[in-house]
Amino acid sequence: MPKLADRLALVHIIDACQAIQNYVAGLDEQGFLVDARTRDAVTMQLLVIGEAANRLSDRAKAMAPGTPWDQVRALRNRIAHGYSSVNFSRVWRIATTDIPSLDTAARKLIENC
Repeated sequence: MPKLADRLALVHIIDACQAIQNYVAGLDEQGFLVDARTRDAVTMQLLVIGEAANRLSDRAKAMAPGTPWDQVRALRNRIAHGYSSVNFSRVWRIATTDIPSLDTAARKLIENC
C-alpha cells in the first residue's frame, strides 16, 4: 500500500480517537452507560478505527509493533456483526483506557509514513 494510503488511514484513526475522547470527556462510566447517543457515537468511531486499521499496510503496522492491530480489527467485527450483544462497560474501558494509547501510537506512526 502506498504511503499516502497509510497516512489517510492513520488520519481516520486519529480523528476517530479524538472524537471518542471528546465524546467521553466529563463523563463517568455510569453517565456513559445511560447516554445512548454517546454510546452510539463512540461505537461508530470504533467501527471507523477498525475499518481504517484494516486498510493499513503490513509495513505500517510493523512500525507500531506494540499496537494490538488484530484486536482493533476484531473489535470492529464484533460491533458490526454482534451489535445487539455489545458490552458497553467494555466499550467504556476501551474508550477511556485504550483509545488514548492508540491515538498516541497513530500520531507517532503518521510521522514515519
